[in-house]
Amino acid sequence: MNKTAYDTREKILSTAEQLIYQHGIQATSMDLLVKTSGVARKSIYRHFATKDDVAAAALHALAGLVSQRDRNRGQSGIVHPCDV
Repeated sequence: MNKTAYDTREKILSTAEQLIYQHGIQATSMDLLVKTSGVARKSIYRHFATKDDVAAAALHALAGLVSQRDRNRGQSGIVHPCDV
Protein backbone atom coordinates (compact mmCIF):
# COMPACT_ATOMS: atom_id res chain seq x y z
CA MET A 1 0.00 0.00 0.00
CA ASN A 2 1.47 3.36 -1.00
CA LYS A 3 1.69 6.32 1.39
CA THR A 4 -1.31 8.13 -0.08
CA ALA A 5 -3.52 5.04 0.22
CA TYR A 6 -2.24 4.45 3.75
CA ASP A 7 -2.96 8.08 4.73
CA THR A 8 -6.46 7.85 3.26
CA ARG A 9 -7.16 4.62 5.15
CA GLU A 10 -5.90 6.16 8.38
CA LYS A 11 -8.07 9.25 7.85
CA ILE A 12 -11.12 7.05 7.32
CA LEU A 13 -10.35 5.03 10.44
CA SER A 14 -9.62 7.99 12.70
CA THR A 15 -12.82 9.72 11.58
CA ALA A 16 -14.81 6.51 12.05
CA GLU A 17 -13.36 6.07 15.56
CA GLN A 18 -14.42 9.60 16.52
CA LEU A 19 -17.89 9.24 15.04
CA ILE A 20 -18.50 5.86 16.64
CA TYR A 21 -17.37 7.23 19.99
CA GLN A 22 -19.63 10.29 19.66
CA HIS A 23 -22.71 8.75 18.04
CA GLY A 24 -22.44 4.96 18.28
CA ILE A 25 -22.10 2.45 15.46
CA GLN A 26 -25.77 2.50 14.48
CA ALA A 27 -25.85 6.29 14.01
CA THR A 28 -22.52 6.44 12.16
CA SER A 29 -23.67 6.24 8.56
CA MET A 30 -21.48 6.10 5.50
CA ASP A 31 -22.95 9.49 4.51
CA LEU A 32 -21.77 10.98 7.81
CA LEU A 33 -18.35 9.36 7.38
CA VAL A 34 -18.00 10.80 3.87
CA LYS A 35 -19.10 14.25 5.00
CA THR A 36 -16.94 14.34 8.12
CA SER A 37 -13.78 12.77 6.71
CA GLY A 38 -13.80 14.56 3.38
CA VAL A 39 -12.92 11.26 1.73
CA ALA A 40 -14.94 10.30 -1.33
CA ARG A 41 -17.39 7.43 -0.93
CA LYS A 42 -15.64 5.54 -3.74
CA SER A 43 -12.33 5.81 -1.89
CA ILE A 44 -13.88 4.54 1.33
CA TYR A 45 -15.31 1.52 -0.49
CA ARG A 46 -11.91 0.94 -2.11
CA HIS A 47 -10.54 0.35 1.39
CA PHE A 48 -13.58 -1.22 3.08
CA ALA A 49 -16.31 -3.31 1.48
CA THR A 50 -19.05 -2.38 3.97
CA LYS A 51 -19.86 -0.07 6.87
CA ASP A 52 -19.42 -3.09 9.14
CA ASP A 53 -15.86 -3.51 7.86
CA VAL A 54 -15.09 0.14 8.65
CA ALA A 55 -16.59 -0.21 12.14
CA ALA A 56 -14.72 -3.46 12.81
CA ALA A 57 -11.40 -1.95 11.73
CA ALA A 58 -12.01 1.19 13.80
CA LEU A 59 -12.91 -0.83 16.89
CA HIS A 60 -9.90 -3.10 16.36
CA ALA A 61 -7.64 -0.03 16.20
CA LEU A 62 -9.20 1.37 19.39
CA ALA A 63 -8.74 -1.97 21.15
CA GLY A 64 -5.07 -1.88 20.18
CA LEU A 65 -4.71 1.59 21.69
CA VAL A 66 -6.33 0.46 24.93
CA SER A 67 -4.07 -2.60 25.09
CA GLN A 68 -0.99 -0.44 24.49
CA ARG A 69 -2.11 1.99 27.20
CA ASP A 70 -2.55 -0.89 29.61
CA ARG A 71 0.92 -2.26 28.81
CA ASN A 72 2.41 1.21 29.36
CA ARG A 73 0.99 1.40 32.88
CA GLY A 74 3.78 -0.80 34.12
CA GLN A 75 4.04 -4.09 35.91
CA SER A 76 2.79 -2.85 39.30
CA GLY A 77 -0.85 -3.03 38.29
CA ILE A 78 -1.43 0.26 40.05
CA VAL A 79 -3.65 2.55 38.07
CA HIS A 80 -3.35 6.27 38.59
CA PRO A 81 -6.81 7.92 38.80
CA CYS A 82 -5.98 10.17 35.83
CA ASP A 83 -5.36 7.11 33.66
CA VAL A 84 -8.89 5.76 34.04
